[in-house]
Amino acid sequence: MKNKIVFIIIFAAVSAAGIIAMIFFMQKGVKGIPAVNPAAELITESQSKKESEKLTVQPEKENQKLTLMDTAYFSFVIPDGWQEADASNTLPIMITDSREKLTNNQAKEMNFRTNISINSAELGEILFKDYVEDTKTRLIQAIPIIEITKEEGYTINGKNAHSMEIKSVQNDLKFNTIVILAVGKDNTVWAFSFNTLEESWLDYKDIFSNMIKSIKMK
Repeated sequence: MKNKIVFIIIFAAVSAAGIIAMIFFMQKGVKGIPAVNPAAELITESQSKKESEKLTVQPEKENQKLTLMDTAYFSFVIPDGWQEADASNTLPIMITDSREKLTNNQAKEMNFRTNISINSAELGEILFKDYVEDTKTRLIQAIPIIEITKEEGYTINGKNAHSMEIKSVQNDLKFNTIVILAVGKDNTVWAFSFNTLEESWLDYKDIFSNMIKSIKMK
């Protein structure tokens, strides 16, 4: 199972680009997952009004422009101003809120911005429920201070999915994370990780919720 299970590590190490990617996938022998280039597949609200109108937004956000990220494996809607951190055409994908006003000095020093991290791997012969349990176990083992505060199984377009809300402390910073694990076509499993500082949670809770509701698996 160890050779086939993808597991997630939340970490607070600065990447080469100077941005923290809080969720990473680690797997031996991942094959057959084509790179996704979201930059080439972003559709603005004016280009795809129907998709944007499907998203339920908060009243105060009604005038905010929306962008549809549409790939061969999934689609979901992100607010205007969120940008791909690295257009290298490889996984993992990280999208950050470029308009975020940082107030935490330590986060500033680490160049952390609230972000979405996306990655995938083959599920193989592992049952999705076993994959989820193994992911939770490895998370707890990997991070000294971590708590899974809420989780539930559900479906996206009739396909298995699982959500986890996570609190963690890393490098003396407190983080809130929502991880969505979802089965996609070609027997792949995808993870969408929504990451922010605990102190910014109230600012991003509804934004994350709307993005999560818009996720469609293909």
